[in-house]
Amino acid sequence: MSHNGPKEGKGTPPRSSEPGTRNAELETTPGSPSPSGPERTRRTAAELEARGEFAAALEELSREEPSGEGARSGEERALALDRAELLLFLGLHERAARAVEPLLAAGSRDDAETAEARRLLGYAARAQRRWEKADDLFAAAAKALERLGAAGPLARALLARAELAADRRDIERAAELVLRAREAAARSDAGRTLVGRIVQLAGRAALAKGDLDEAGRAFAVALSAAREAGEARAARELHWLARHGLALLAVARGDDAGALVELEAAEKGIGDLAGRLPDALRRSFLAREDVHEVLVDLAVVRAALRRAGSAAPERKLDDVVLERNALYQFEAVARALAAERDLGRLLALLLDVSIEATGAERGFLVLVEEGNVKFKVARNIDREEVLKPSFKVSHSIIRQAVKTGQSVLTNNAGGDPRFCDMKSVHELALQSTICVPLLAEGRVLGTIYLDHRFQEGVFGKADLVFLESLSAQAALSIENARLVAELGRRRDELERRGQEVSELNLRLAELNLRLEERLQNREQELAAARTELDLAKSELARTHSCGDLVGASPVMQQVFAQIERVAEGDFPVLVLGESGTGKELAARAIHARSARASAAFVSENCGGIPETLLESVLFGHRKGAFTGADRDRAGLFELAHGGTLFLDEIGEMPLEGQKRLLRALQEGEFRPVGSDRTKKVDVRIVAATNRDLAAMAASGKFREDLYYRLHVIEIRLPPLRERAEDIPILVEKFLAEAAGLERSRDPGQGSPRRVEPAVLDLLAAYPWPGNVRELANEVRRWVTFAGDSIRPQDVSTRIARGVPLPRAGTADSERAALYRGKTWKDLEKEMIEFAIAEAGGNKTRAAELLGIPRRTLYDRMKHLGLSGEGERDEARA
Repeated sequence: MSHNGPKEGKGTPPRSSEPGTRNAELETTPGSPSPSGPERTRRTAAELEARGEFAAALEELSREEPSGEGARSGEERALALDRAELLLFLGLHERAARAVEPLLAAGSRDDAETAEARRLLGYAARAQRRWEKADDLFAAAAKALERLGAAGPLARALLARAELAADRRDIERAAELVLRAREAAARSDAGRTLVGRIVQLAGRAALAKGDLDEAGRAFAVALSAAREAGEARAARELHWLARHGLALLAVARGDDAGALVELEAAEKGIGDLAGRLPDALRRSFLAREDVHEVLVDLAVVRAALRRAGSAAPERKLDDVVLERNALYQFEAVARALAAERDLGRLLALLLDVSIEATGAERGFLVLVEEGNVKFKVARNIDREEVLKPSFKVSHSIIRQAVKTGQSVLTNNAGGDPRFCDMKSVHELALQSTICVPLLAEGRVLGTIYLDHRFQEGVFGKADLVFLESLSAQAALSIENARLVAELGRRRDELERRGQEVSELNLRLAELNLRLEERLQNREQELAAARTELDLAKSELARTHSCGDLVGASPVMQQVFAQIERVAEGDFPVLVLGESGTGKELAARAIHARSARASAAFVSENCGGIPETLLESVLFGHRKGAFTGADRDRAGLFELAHGGTLFLDEIGEMPLEGQKRLLRALQEGEFRPVGSDRTKKVDVRIVAATNRDLAAMAASGKFREDLYYRLHVIEIRLPPLRERAEDIPILVEKFLAEAAGLERSRDPGQGSPRRVEPAVLDLLAAYPWPGNVRELANEVRRWVTFAGDSIRPQDVSTRIARGVPLPRAGTADSERAALYRGKTWKDLEKEMIEFAIAEAGGNKTRAAELLGIPRRTLYDRMKHLGLSGEGERDEARA
């Protein structure tokens, strides 16, 4: 039972017209004209209300409900206000709002009836806890009525604002508004019930301030006004509100027995009125918050008296229990639970009632969802939220109730042998605890868990019976609320989907029409675009590439022109250039453009062939020709017959091998090792070297006759540092190749990367001793370590500083041999090992040299199987 301040019946206005005011204009005198339809309807409804036939009165008022255009005549507007008042009284707030909204939509009238409509609409918003909306409507109504000088309606609007302030615990504001309402009522011919309603609220404000004497006088005046007003609806309503106020006053004075008398009188008035309503209207009426507060407080006071065991009240309570067959222990609350359809409000109501009825210090309402317990509401005796509820209760007790479907009651949990092994009971130092399962058709929906941490013996058998009875009704209400919510969700989803389907159908029809129009021209546009694109690609390929060689610089354009001319002949070609400039790519481009393109292109690095095997590799051997020759094997010349043989690093071939090669070139035939027969061969030779063959021939390190046999046509590939303008094109090419490789492995990957201009500036300033191959390796490193955008910090430190790595040897052939036949993983591993060696084993310094974060270096080392112990050593250092 709450004593924190006045809580007026939410959503329920005082009668806007006292008996004999609003309905007085319906009276006729002999000889007066017959009343119009709306007037006749209002008169009939008033007579039905006077006899307590509220359902019939509502049906009568609803006969003349206006169309969507709104009420137009004064009689129709008055009828709509009467209907809304009655709907609010019966707890039908949404229907009441719909009844008065047309009055506001009908036009911008600034009269008393429009202000009354705002006031009633404010009560509907208040019932839905839309506080700001309600206050705006009440304030607008009061402002208009004050301007019109309508004192009586102004008093009602100010009373509405005062009730709302009381709801929000703003007692000072409520008291101020009550005073203004009394002043307005004094300037009008306001009836007894309106004055009594104002005084009753003044009493609640005084009670909240602790002025019990003033509260008692106010409640007595309100009760007297209700008695003098007779049997009118507003008078009956004022009667139970005044009685409820007197009950709260008695509780504040410690007189629970007196509170019981007042609450039973209030309950009788509510019951008499509810008994005249059909089921549907009775449920909505009993769901009114001010009504169910009376009924809940009645149950709470009875439970308090039962626990206290006082003699006089106990005899009174026993009489009530016998007379009503124990129904009042939970029936009042059960009716409110049955009427509630919102699951959140239902659970909060259930827990608040359970705490107040049993005297628990705290309460927790738990539901079982998908096999797990979920805390839905956690409150203390002051209806304040308990934070982190899962850490405040004994999960063992909850699990026991859920598992067995049986209630658990203990008034000394720590000393109860049933719970001696439950760790949570001892850690939380629980005293009195009661846990009741919510059962529906044998299924446990959840539990009501109540406790008192500081007092033993709080709960008794009567509390257990009450909670078990209440939980049975609550379980059904929870199931109903869930069903209503699910049906609502499904209805909304069906409506939403239906609307979407309709919208999509309309949209589809529009798109089909547009598509038909566009398709007529699209094929021609696409054909033209394809032609233009093909021409552009062809022109780009012709000007910026030659096979896999790429470049837009003048020097590369000259190389491309040479390749095109050389390809037409059949003479040997000598390709010169530093390691990594793309000599093999040039050879392949020559082959692809020659008449031999359909035949084989065979490539071999002469520096990688052992001298003892050179003759066998070039010309092949017969089975048994030497130890290990277990089968016939064709040599490079035989494999390249009719095509092109590319001999890379020709300057590394031993002199004896040069002699045998020269003989084959001069005679156009060769003899496999171990064979006594020669074979004719038709091969075009393309040789390549990064060495100065002329100087070698002059010094006797290379056969002069072979040199002149090979040096028929010379193509020189420039180093990358001499064509820095080609770097952006090469970077784009390598990134595109990497993206294609990523997409082949994972279709979701391989998005193009953007290179910032500052990165290209750094690349252009670097000398590139490793030429295009070194650039390709740098781009592959970006793909491994960088994100979607390549930034200056992603560039290797040595490149960013313009300092190339030391050469592996004095000869380019030795450096080229470092890369021959190795995978990217091998190269990455060697790159990391080299950087660590250069940094003297310092991983941080090595990461700087590589241009990557230290954490990334350790990740890559782990991935490549390199030792990562240095990470711990550096951390300790």
